[in-house]
Amino acid sequence: FRSKAFRHGTSVSLVMREFLALVMPPDHSPAETQQSRALLTWAIEHLALETVSIGVDPSHIKAAKEQATTSVLHAPSPFGACEAFRRFADLVSQQMASAFSQREHKIVFAVSQVVEERGAAQITIQHLADAVHLSSGHLSRVFRRTVGMTLEQFLILQRVELAKRALLDPRLNVAEVAERCGFCNPAYFASVFKKYVNCTPREFASQPKRWEPLGASPRLGWPTDAAS
Repeated sequence: FRSKAFRHGTSVSLVMREFLALVMPPDHSPAETQQSRALLTWAIEHLALETVSIGVDPSHIKAAKEQATTSVLHAPSPFGACEAFRRFADLVSQQMASAFSQREHKIVFAVSQVVEERGAAQITIQHLADAVHLSSGHLSRVFRRTVGMTLEQFLILQRVELAKRALLDPRLNVAEVAERCGFCNPAYFASVFKKYVNCTPREFASQPKRWEPLGASPRLGWPTDAAS
């Protein structure tokens, strides 16, 4: 349920309602009730396998799966069986959400390491996607969901940080800094720089301490031990 909701952009509760409406027997005949319980136990097994496949510790799921299966098979009514399944699905949803969050933070951390190792000046989103073995579209969605900014914005910010340092070198003019830091032309560089630093490149070069202090690259929303 959780993975289906992520893939199709629907809520977990909506998917749950659709499934329970499907398995709830139209009457309480023994045959209908038995079929309903069989579907629910199959769904429990399927959810457990899917949850483990994305990295959730199997020991966290096994006991809950066994308890949910027993509750479904021995519930006094179809409604009770559905409620037992709902409780298991809620637990699985929480476990999957945690697993997805941890995995996505690791992806973002890996991206930051690639940028640091290769430099932000010439690296592209496709280069980053190839490095972490994802499509560029999927990587961009993961990055924005995790960090709160687009991957393109992050790369621009990194290039601005490079430019701030390069502008302190009196041997370089603005055009040379723009080229070294990955901007397509000096005019675009000046526009982007002013947007993020609140001054032109020339103004920053002449009085760097007056403007935004030269510091570390913008921090992202990952824990420092994200790679562990």
